[in-house]
Amino acid sequence: MSIEDRTRPTSGRDKFNRYGSVIAISCFFVRWFPKTIRALLWDASRPFGGAIALLLRYALLRADSAAVGRNVYIGRNVTILNRHNLRIGSNVSIHENCYLDAVGGCTIGNDVSIAHGCSLLSFDHDWRCTDIAIKYNPIATAMVTIADDVWIGAGARLLSGVTIETRCIIAAGAVVTRAVPSGSLYGGVPARKIRDLPRSVEIETSRFK
Repeated sequence: MSIEDRTRPTSGRDKFNRYGSVIAISCFFVRWFPKTIRALLWDASRPFGGAIALLLRYALLRADSAAVGRNVYIGRNVTILNRHNLRIGSNVSIHENCYLDAVGGCTIGNDVSIAHGCSLLSFDHDWRCTDIAIKYNPIATAMVTIADDVWIGAGARLLSGVTIETRCIIAAGAVVTRAVPSGSLYGGVPARKIRDLPRSVEIETSRFK
């Protein structure tokens, strides 16, 4: 049995390839819609699942983002702000109720899974100016980077300036405040290293189905 046979089902990639021409045509036409219309369509599609809503969100994301690869799944009620500063690779899933603000820049690599209820924040409030309330202090921005082959568990929070290196797992509920080195499992608040991940792809793909 090949490594490919042991990985998770590839139905998303299969469907993307099967309906590639329909997807390409949809992306072509959507990009010509006025920006205000695209924003309205995004908001209108957010509560819905199903193939049409998924296709529409993908096409809108392609039109509004700096770069988007193939087979990108955007679940229901996902909020993505400042999409012009967002870059996403291929075979990426962003599941229900996630919140991404790319005001400071956000890059997501290939083969990344972001479970439901996660937040990716590329900005932070300053608090050092005591003459005004903290909420009105200046905002500092810093890019969030997620490399290839990363799994982010449900409810995780990635704060501004964080880099997740390749082949990492972020445990559910973790709050990531610093860089995560390659091949690591991080969890907790704030997130700390729990252990190294095995390097064998054959072992890992069977463990985390």
